[in-house]
Amino acid sequence: MTRFYSLDASHRIYPIRGLLGYFHLLYSASCCKAVLIDTGLVGEMAQLSRVLREIGLDWPDIKAILLTHGHIDHTGNLAKIKQLTGAPLFAHPGEQPHINGTFAYRGASRVCGVLEAAGRWLLRYQPVDIDEPISSGMDLPFWGGLRVIHLPGHTQGHCGFYHPSRSFPITIPGSMARCIAESLMSWWRGGGLRVRPSSDHARIVKSRVIHARTEQPLAETMECHDTMTEM
Repeated sequence: MTRFYSLDASHRIYPIRGLLGYFHLLYSASCCKAVLIDTGLVGEMAQLSRVLREIGLDWPDIKAILLTHGHIDHTGNLAKIKQLTGAPLFAHPGEQPHINGTFAYRGASRVCGVLEAAGRWLLRYQPVDIDEPISSGMDLPFWGGLRVIHLPGHTQGHCGFYHPSRSFPITIPGSMARCIAESLMSWWRGGGLRVRPSSDHARIVKSRVIHARTEQPLAETMECHDTMTEM
């Protein structure tokens, strides 16, 4: 059986592992529906299909796709999953150029643009349009309620999703590890060890402090990457 994290009797998180990281299936047992956070790149579709069979769901039971950001390792299966599920795509409007593969990378990050372009060609990548634009503070009616947290830094429209469970608050960002990598690169170049105030990591830490001040349990952070590459 596929491992999962359980917040309570009704809410489960299934990590779907691929070659470059994870995306997540959020399952609501009380209504037998699910949402996806990101769609991965390569190697995840078979595992996602297996998880759906294990919990008794079919593709149309996925009611929404929530995108943390538009890099290809998060959108590689997006067109296919939208076709199978009919689910709307929720994403920050700033991510549409990344989804389309038209974002103008600058400086050293142009290497990533070249790699993404090669990946789109090899995988016959198909862009899709954002159906429902999201913004910071927006509450989404999925999985008992998810709040959008804007986390600019990795990309301009990078977002996380916060579930304010009383027993187990959770924040799911997209690429916090990359921003930590960027701070280490800054230190190596002689710029000092720091995390930019607008980065994913700083925003998540700030979120943790806010919840500590309000005497709520610290939010668990679920990372979607185990590789560190620059934007």
